[in-house]
Amino acid sequence: MSRIPLLESFDLAEAAPAAAAGPSGEWLLGQAAGRAEAEAAMLDRQDLLSGQIAQNLADLIFTHAQARRHVLDGLGPLFRTLIAKVLPALAQTDFAPHLVQVLSAAATADTGVSLQVHLHPAQLAPVAATLAILPPGQIQLHPDSTLAPDTARIAGAGRETVLDMGQVLADATTVLSALFDHTEPRRDHG
Repeated sequence: MSRIPLLESFDLAEAAPAAAAGPSGEWLLGQAAGRAEAEAAMLDRQDLLSGQIAQNLADLIFTHAQARRHVLDGLGPLFRTLIAKVLPALAQTDFAPHLVQVLSAAATADTGVSLQVHLHPAQLAPVAATLAILPPGQIQLHPDSTLAPDTARIAGAGRETVLDMGQVLADATTVLSALFDHTEPRRDHG
């Protein structure tokens, strides 16, 4: 038996409507809304973190200033006592030994030259007693009532110097008092 041949047509048939390329409009709207929500949440989180960092830095600066002030307030009575009582007492009791130390160094540098030391008459006896450890004749003491009790003028070998324990005390008082100057911390950050 014979078969009837089936012939297929190779002509282009009417094209079926093409399927839309890419996601649907509904999906695109949902994706845009989700992205906008995520970006807003990220910006809120970034603002929160930036605010926390700024606050922590401000707290650190304030804490340092507060700690420094607390330490200085605690040391205040010690330094006030040092300025008011200890330094003046040291200037009075240590004048003669300090002068002897300066004179000994000068006498060693100018061996063979007699040093002339002018002091207030009230200091003659304590300085002379302390000078007893040096060879006699190296240092000659001269009373000078125009000098303050804590001042000595030393001359020898073409040079002259003044030892002023009162100025040393004033300088030490200024330095220690400067620790308690209240300075306001700078607030450049607003």
